[in-house]
This record gives sequence, structure tokens and C-alpha cells, in this order.
Amino acid sequence: MAYSESGLIRRFRSRVLLVTALEVICVVSGLAGERTKPREIWSGESAGFIVRWTSGDITAAPAAQPSKVVFSAKASAERKFRAFKKDNIEEDPAWQCSYRLRFKVLSLAGPILSYEENESSYCGRKNGPGWAHPSDQIVYRVLDLTQVRKPIKLTEYFSESEILAALLADPLVSSALKQGGAPEKPTSIESLVNLFDEGQLTLEPRTESPESPKGCTFIFPEHALKQFAFHHVDNGKVAIRLSLDPAVGACRTAHAELGILLPISYKIAAAIAAANSASQGFLMKDGKRLFEGSVTTFEFQAKLGAPIKRRRVR
Repeated sequence: MAYSESGLIRRFRSRVLLVTALEVICVVSGLAGERTKPREIWSGESAGFIVRWTSGDITAAPAAQPSKVVFSAKASAERKFRAFKKDNIEEDPAWQCSYRLRFKVLSLAGPILSYEENESSYCGRKNGPGWAHPSDQIVYRVLDLTQVRKPIKLTEYFSESEILAALLADPLVSSALKQGGAPEKPTSIESLVNLFDEGQLTLEPRTESPESPKGCTFIFPEHALKQFAFHHVDNGKVAIRLSLDPAVGACRTAHAELGILLPISYKIAAAIAAANSASQGFLMKDGKRLFEGSVTTFEFQAKLGAPIKRRRVR
């Protein structure tokens, strides 16, 4: 499940970024009590990479070349905001947008980094109409730090037959198939996911929580096997958490996970063992215990207007 940030947010001082006639305010936020220096949440080495998570950024770089950053949450947030601006700023001086990204590391096993990305945005006219409601979405991202540009799927570490069997054995999935009257058992992951994507079936968590309130149902995201994290080890198997999307707009801010158990393959056995012992990296179960409430937040605002002088935002 997604966890909300604890405490009040103290904003770091950040310079205003100006793009032609577009006023852009970037605010980097962390947890309560912080001042100008980002607070370190976790840092360590895994599979030859130094990963550093602070309230101001999440970075990864080769231990042999620490200045060669292969991933930065801050840089990712800035890229996403530039794309957001391009699509949503209108030729109206009264139109303004707010955009926020929250990052939280979920697991680090070998070079496989999984993190949660919570994107929130809203655009509207000052003291006037705008979007019908704010946009809010939680997704899980997975990176192989040795090749960060390559999309990572669960099938790279486990066979499709193993994943399909685990999905069909899950109580939520089997209950949805039974209640939805599926004509036959899906024979592939794609056919299973399609039953949910096409609106025939939904997943209903057994217990409600602040992240998945009563009455909210869920479906698999578009790229179901690209949104996962390693949770814990159980009797020679590794527990995987798959991110789910809300099935209806009324639950657009909700989030849930699906848990499955898979045999640990030789490809990742050493990485999982190191993360499980916390000698290198960590699994999601330990992250929830150690870092609950810790997030790295980037906030942006944009509006059309005349260029202004540089100033600092507190």
C-alpha cells in the first residue's frame, strides 16, 4: 500500500526557474524539522553501485565512479515537469498549474532498484474554473542500474508459467475470476490481465485501509509486470508486490498491491540473499519498517506571464 508522508513539510530554498515567458517555481520538500541541508534517509552499496536517498534526491552511481550518476529522482522530476508544462499550459494569463512528485524507495536487490512515484497535478484559472478534479496517480518504477534505459519486466527473472501460476493462486485473483464468471482459466498473463483491463473483472482488497478505502476496486496497470518490488523471503521463495490501479474515477487517489510468491531463480538468488540480510540493499518489508513516512518530494508551479527576477522560495 502507499503510505502518506508523516509530519509537516518544511520547504527548502530553491531558485525560480524561468523559461521564456513561463514562470516556473520549483520547491524541493522533505520531512518536518529540516532546514536547507537535505536529511539523509539511507545510503549504501549494492552490486557495485552507491545509492543515496535523502529528502532532497535519490541518486545512484557506480562505486568506482561516484560522480557518474546513472539515476537521479530530481532530474527525473524535472523532465516530467517539462513534459507536463508542454501539454497543459494554456495561452491564458489566468491559467496556472501545480505539479508534485513524491518518491519513495521500495527495495534494492543487487542492481534492481524499485521505487514508488506519486504524481499529483492540477490546472485552473485563478479564482475561476479549471480541471474537474486534481490528477493523482501512484506507480511503481523498476530500474536495473547497470542499464537504466532498458525497461525491466518481472519475466526477466522468473518464467511466465511461474508468474501465471502465482497470479491464479492468489485469493483476490481467483475470487475475481469466480465472481466474474470467467468462461475459462486464462492460459497466459496477457489474457489474464486483459480480463481486468477490459472491465470484465476487478480486484477487491479483503481489508480496507487509508490507501484503499472500502468500496474501491482495482485493476492491473497497463504494464503490469513492470511495476513491482521485492517484499520478503519465505521458505525459498521471494514475495513480490505488484502495483495496482484504481478501477473507477471516484477512487482515483487510492492505491493497492497484489502479493505473489515466486521461486527464487539463480539469476537473482545472490541479490535477494544480500538484500534479505541487509548486507547490500534491503527488501520492502524492512523499508516499510525503517523508512515509513520518509519521502522525497518535488513541487512545481507554472503559469504564463512576464519574466520575473530570480528569487528564492522558502
